[in-house]
Amino acid sequence: CWYAKAAWGCESDPAVPCERGEDIGNLAIIMQLTAICLYFIFPPSVVISIYCWMKKKQKESSRRNSIGMTIIRENARKEMMHSAYLQISLYLFSFWFTYIPTLISHICTLIHQTYQIMTGEHIFNFYIIANCVYAVQGFVFMMVYFTL
Repeated sequence: CWYAKAAWGCESDPAVPCERGEDIGNLAIIMQLTAICLYFIFPPSVVISIYCWMKKKQKESSRRNSIGMTIIRENARKEMMHSAYLQISLYLFSFWFTYIPTLISHICTLIHQTYQIMTGEHIFNFYIIANCVYAVQGFVFMMVYFTL
């Protein structure tokens, strides 16, 4: 309701004041695109950069002539970096798994907003499923944390 161009029932009921401007729709689009960038563009770019950094460090360590404890340290560092990469990737995919239904419900709301206003029908079943999956996000993150 906060990003609607006018209060509900503003056009049909003259008693309801229409106080919002027409440009609030642009704000909603900007906020949705920002959320999409934060959730689907920024995290993969961070994971890819960490992966490339790990590969670069592995190549640098393989070029050096290492002996003794240095080899053991480099192998331990490789294993730690690989497990950190796996944990970051697992967190990211579990976040997407729990957030995508909510994102789809928001997109459906934006696309079908006119249809919902005209007919009064909502897709409540999907909203309930999306909210339940989103509420399970903390449990999923806890499982990822304790399994790694």
